Amino acid sequence: MSIVPSNTESIPQSLLHNRYKATEVLISTGWEKVYIAEDLYRGGFPKRIIQEIQPISNDGEFIQAVKNLFKREAQILKTLGEDDRIPQLIDYLEVEGRLYLVQDFIVGETFTKELYQDRPWSQERVIALLEEVLPILEFVHSHGIIHGNIQPDKLIRRKSDGKLMLTGLSILNQMRTEIIAFQGQIRAKIGRGRLGYIPVEQMRGILRPGSDIYALGAIAIQALTGFNPLQLEENPETGELIWQHLATVTEDFAAIITQMVRYHFRDRYHSVTDILADLKSLVESGKIVEKNKSINGITINTSSNSPQPKHHFISNKAACIATSIAFGAGGYLLMNSHSNPLDRGFGTLAQANQKYQEGDLQDAVKLAESIAPDSGTYQEAQTTISEWREDWQKANMQFQGIKIAFEQNQWSDVLDLAAHIPNIAFWEQKVAPMANEAQANLDKQAYQLLQEAYNRAIDKDFTTALNYLKKIPPQTKVYPKVQTKITEYTQKESIKAKYLLQQAYSRAATSDFTGALEYLKQIPQDTPAYSKAQEKIEEYTEKHRISAHRLLHRASNRLNVQDFTGAIAYLPQMTENTSDNQSILAPGNYLQEINQGEWGVGFLE
Repeated sequence: MSIVPSNTESIPQSLLHNRYKATEVLISTGWEKVYIAEDLYRGGFPKRIIQEIQPISNDGEFIQAVKNLFKREAQILKTLGEDDRIPQLIDYLEVEGRLYLVQDFIVGETFTKELYQDRPWSQERVIALLEEVLPILEFVHSHGIIHGNIQPDKLIRRKSDGKLMLTGLSILNQMRTEIIAFQGQIRAKIGRGRLGYIPVEQMRGILRPGSDIYALGAIAIQALTGFNPLQLEENPETGELIWQHLATVTEDFAAIITQMVRYHFRDRYHSVTDILADLKSLVESGKIVEKNKSINGITINTSSNSPQPKHHFISNKAACIATSIAFGAGGYLLMNSHSNPLDRGFGTLAQANQKYQEGDLQDAVKLAESIAPDSGTYQEAQTTISEWREDWQKANMQFQGIKIAFEQNQWSDVLDLAAHIPNIAFWEQKVAPMANEAQANLDKQAYQLLQEAYNRAIDKDFTTALNYLKKIPPQTKVYPKVQTKITEYTQKESIKAKYLLQQAYSRAATSDFTGALEYLKQIPQDTPAYSKAQEKIEEYTEKHRISAHRLLHRASNRLNVQDFTGAIAYLPQMTENTSDNQSILAPGNYLQEINQGEWGVGFLE
């Protein structure tokens, strides 16, 4: 493990019965100290990372619970250390009431330095990065562990063989009940640079496998764009990162990265294994194999065997505690172990949340209200009850709106409304069948529009083709193809507009301003040539008018000398006219004028 020193506190002479000689202090708080030390019992004095944990409470039952948890989690860390890409846990022990972890120290450079060199990275290089790191993360998750603090400086390029190592695993997230923290204090302690790799659920203290996936996806985006995720803009409506315009990537690879960093954990990949499978498919065939269908925030499983998403609960206070430790020490959280072993209020609130998610609001509220005032979760329970009632009412109203939109065949509205259903499993399951059918119908309509666009493109009518494509909503399966075709047809439309402009120039060069104007009027408004076309329309219209008057003057001269044949010869040249010169140039008007003029009635009869 390799960490950058954080302070200059005095260094103890020796550690753990003189076996280790501390050389640097990395972290020092009232409950934790982390040192870099030399192992004096080994040849060459190899460096170690020593983590010292001091339980704050003197309560015997509490201390025993902490020790049991420490032993269990240390054993998991030792198992993880068997992987060559994770620092090995050398030892874990208790000395004079303090708990110690001894891990191998990784000699090498942090990935942060590498990330800022030769930026931005190519797509191929980022794929290689993911193929190197994802299997490590897959191994960690396979043991029920969430890292919870993946960022560039937790990846170390080992000097000995050039391989990336995943560091920063810790047991302290499991001991969060020892710490009293508040959200404001947490934010003050978090380095701003770390926030770019932290998804929204982790800011609330809830860790999921998708939290690690988000962090790694954010690192990939930073490599592709050269910008820290905090520097990127967000979609104000969805919270999604806006990054693709800054990177040179294929559509399929961009889809993989985007799914890694989706705002809501439900919309992200559910496992590292799925990402690796999609990367393999991309490399081998250039196509992405779709695992799940996510409809604007509602997860629709394409397989009947796919498990329904699980909804976890943690109180805001516990969330602050978990977040504080995760940011302070780096570490992981054991899946499905959010309960406080000492405060029954945590368990009661978790049971109430399960009732709530299952659709039993009344019983959920009763359970939450039963939490004693002296419980650490009492105040949070009161706040949660209010939030439950508000979200339940909102979900009910949204559901009614979805039903109306569904009955009126407004498929896009169904999906848009479904996206804003509060995170309640009961309501999500009620919405899912309608969302599924709306999706199918919307996909069918989208396919028809896409075919129409293809047909117009075959006729080189790219403007109409683009109008069809722009009617296809982003929730549809064909939308990625639509984006590609919009780019393609926009380019072709631009090329055609330039051709029309050039043809107009050629006609104008021969004084055929009528023909020139016909070409100019075909140039679409949303092309680069449009502004020039408008300028030339004004110019050629004026030249056309001047030319028409010149012809009229010549015809009049012929009439003045009674050369009727010569006058009539000019008329065919004035048959094509602009809209604002109809009365001047229309040959019928000139004939009528001649019939009623000084030459007498019937002279052309």
